[in-house]
Amino acid sequence: MFLAFFSLLLMGEAVLLPLIIGYFAFASGDTGVTLNGVETSIGEVRLEIVLSLFVGWLFVVAFAVGFWKGVPIARHGFVTIFVVLLVIIAVKSSSLDVIPGMALWTGLLYWYFYRKTNVSNYFSPK
Repeated sequence: MFLAFFSLLLMGEAVLLPLIIGYFAFASGDTGVTLNGVETSIGEVRLEIVLSLFVGWLFVVAFAVGFWKGVPIARHGFVTIFVVLLVIIAVKSSSLDVIPGMALWTGLLYWYFYRKTNVSNYFSPK
């Protein structure tokens, strides 16, 4: 039940992200934006923002469809992204306060997708 709800949530995000991408793609070049703690204009970082959002949109669509259809690679990819983010945060962060929370979420995702019986059966090859 939760997986279907989460899939629908991701599908809703997949509908909204193109609107956000469009805003950044067509916003005035002198509009101020804060990126990584630095105040700059959208004109200077437009391509970086639009490409990042587009790649995120591709992931959202892939995971939404994968979860909905029970494609096993979707759960592997989703958990892998959290593990990679945990490693990046551990390496690049000057404050290590976020690591326990991120590790907790990664562990919960691992348990949910691989140890919870009904979810792991849903993703098992049919």
